[in-house]
Amino acid sequence: MTQVHLDETDRRILRHLVRDARQPITRLARTLGLSESVVRRRIDGLVNTGVIQRFTVNIDYEKADNPITVLVGVNVGRMPGPTVAQALRNIENIVEIYTVAGEFDLIIKIICEDIPCFEDIIEQIRNQDFIEKTRSFVVLNKIRDGHFDDIIKVSN
Repeated sequence: MTQVHLDETDRRILRHLVRDARQPITRLARTLGLSESVVRRRIDGLVNTGVIQRFTVNIDYEKADNPITVLVGVNVGRMPGPTVAQALRNIENIVEIYTVAGEFDLIIKIICEDIPCFEDIIEQIRNQDFIEKTRSFVVLNKIRDGHFDDIIKVSN
């Protein structure tokens, strides 16, 4: 994986797109004091280098009838985490899978409409031959959303 050097203009564009990727380029250019062609070229460059991987939607799952979020720590023994993650990626309601260092080999994020749905998903995970141990953490409240305003630093 090649790291891409981002200059201040790239970071400013990213910061605005993280907040609202649907805003028209004309408005973004005006806000940043740049021409539309510069902003368009920069965004295309960020997409082409893989810095921007996709434009997506941030869903409030509670409002969408999926009020339960569970993080599951998984130990898989000797099987490599990426291999296991590939095997689990098709289980419905698993929305994110991370290989991690520490107590667990993987962290899985599950979004469900109710406890019976979660019980079904966790049973599917536990029935995989390579799973040694799982530990579930039901999310009670999301304190901070996954926006990266603090990560995308801009010089003053």
